[in-house]
Amino acid sequence: VQRMKYLTVLNLLAKALFTLLVFVVVRQRADYLYQPLLTSAGYLAAGLVALYVIVWRWHIKLRPQPWPTVIRTIRSSTDIFINQIVPNLYCSLGMVLLGSFHGAVANGILDAAWRFYSIVQNIFLNVSRTFFPFFATNLSKHHVYAKYTLLMAGVACLLLIFCAPLLIHLFFTPEFYDAIPILRLLSIALFFQVVQNVYGVNFMLQCGLDHQLRRFTVNASLISFVLSLPLIYFYSYYGFVLTFIIGRALTGGMAYHFVRSHTTF
Repeated sequence: VQRMKYLTVLNLLAKALFTLLVFVVVRQRADYLYQPLLTSAGYLAAGLVALYVIVWRWHIKLRPQPWPTVIRTIRSSTDIFINQIVPNLYCSLGMVLLGSFHGAVANGILDAAWRFYSIVQNIFLNVSRTFFPFFATNLSKHHVYAKYTLLMAGVACLLLIFCAPLLIHLFFTPEFYDAIPILRLLSIALFFQVVQNVYGVNFMLQCGLDHQLRRFTVNASLISFVLSLPLIYFYSYYGFVLTFIIGRALTGGMAYHFVRSHTTF
């Protein structure tokens, strides 16, 4: 319904509540167990506020739906669900493989770089989510969005590449300095991730090309997962990052090629 300001407020509420509770609850090393509980509390509070706004402020009535409608909705959303879950084959599972093959030190080096990658990635992810409902009725404006978003992504990637030494030196001890080239490599994956969001999520899904995008994602994820086993085993966190770049590049590249080849945008 394009009420994007509510998403902003609710996200800020969740993060602010989580941050406040960290300072109140976490007092010693053993309190790390509270971290997932505090994260859940922040999002639970945001969810309850959202429910209040929808039901009591907007007067939207919640009604039980007949099973045929439920099943039909699930079936129509299957491609999108698969598109969201399959990349975990080479992403989250790849991190598990890295820890299994090379131990906690390798995971720590990767995590140091991953933190900064995640910050920038979330910025572009929120941009993508903000424009998604807009393109439901204004898809002809997509080419303007694509041009400026990719330009910003290119600038962000260059900043990560040049600022990687400064960031790692500023926030981590010398034991983590091996994360500098990892962060630079992750910036490449970031650009392809933005390409995937621009042409896959914010264009192909709007055109009803869910099945086509799912095929791209599944193929790229399977290829990356197969490659991840030898690459991570022999090259540690460098192998993981290479696998990650391949997965993002394949998905983003196929979405870009398909859109440019089949549309006038």
